[in-house]
Amino acid sequence: HEQMIVPFAPFMWAWPGGRPKNAPFGGALYSQDFTAGLVSATPMILGGVVFSYKYSTCEGRYGRSHLPKDDDMAFAYMQTGAFGNMMQA
Repeated sequence: HEQMIVPFAPFMWAWPGGRPKNAPFGGALYSQDFTAGLVSATPMILGGVVFSYKYSTCEGRYGRSHLPKDDDMAFAYMQTGAFGNMMQA
């Protein structure tokens, strides 16, 4: 079916476990411990967000001239959904 479904989960991102020296914006997005990282990760855990990629040949105005026209995985439509429901974004 040339479709890939990927969960967006905390394990595929990096979360701060402290405040680095000279952090951007005065360290506003960091904490002295793992609190800021956990606060950022919580909506991902509770939201159950998934990404779906439907691959096809490269067609239309989004196509790139340097890609082979017969490559079935040269282009993908991306869709998101909450709690695994691709009918509801």
